[in-house]
Amino acid sequence: MANTCLSQPTLSKNNSESLNETMHTTATTIVVALFGLASFPAIPQKVSSMPNYKPQQQVSGTIRIRGDYHQRVMLMNWEAGFREFQHNIAFEDELTSTAHGIPALVFGLADLALLGREIAPLEDLAFRRMFKYDPTEIVTATGS
Repeated sequence: MANTCLSQPTLSKNNSESLNETMHTTATTIVVALFGLASFPAIPQKVSSMPNYKPQQQVSGTIRIRGDYHQRVMLMNWEAGFREFQHNIAFEDELTSTAHGIPALVFGLADLALLGREIAPLEDLAFRRMFKYDPTEIVTATGS
């Protein structure tokens, strides 16, 4: 099972709302904790039932990603798909270990964390204390 967590990205304030909307729309299988976004229930959907994404605005900046290196190929595919719609986004990936994902969010070193497991209770506590809201976990890969 793979989980992903997001924190506040390093984009300009004018673009943060659009990025939040873009990430939510294009990557429904990501753990979202952007900009204090309230948790939403996980509702299984078929990709074919989702509307086609059409960006309403272009954003720019760098999305910093830390966490599980076993998800590198999946992440590269996500990034390529995201760049098709948002050409001015750069990605900075440092995939070393699941254990580095949540701490990188908490210490402001990452905007997105890839976890190869569920978030641990102490990681969850650290995240909630730092950001004052719960991370939203979205499972992205469950077979093995």
